Amino acid sequence: MSEEEMILRMFRSIYASLMSRRNEFCSTYQLTGVQCLIMLELQEDEVTISELAQRMMMKPSNVSGVVKRMEKRGLVQRRRSTQDERIVYVSLQQEALNTISDEMKTRLVDSLFHDVTREQITEILNAVMLLDTCIRRCEHE
Repeated sequence: MSEEEMILRMFRSIYASLMSRRNEFCSTYQLTGVQCLIMLELQEDEVTISELAQRMMMKPSNVSGVVKRMEKRGLVQRRRSTQDERIVYVSLQQEALNTISDEMKTRLVDSLFHDVTREQITEILNAVMLLDTCIRRCEHE
């Protein structure tokens, strides 16, 4: 097996492990994987449905449906733009931000890198960014 094939195999394994870990956490709060990802995306700021869909690589209509269900549960709030009613902003409700999203960050992000140095984090990030660049270049060929 070539080193390139090993890289791809490792990424499949990493992806499967991360999804399993995420799903295990999400089930604790009766959340789907997509709902967990939305909460992670909304931790920092309010965004439009379109921007959220772009970040998550999903169709806006799909994201909108998930957000509506989350709003019914009190996890997020939606508000229409005052300038253009077609634009809908979404943000985490304070309670969700204070509880679920903080624990999610700790269990899903911080715990993965607790014994990794800042230098190693930078190396990992640079390698992943390089792989992302390679993939995006192939998409345009």
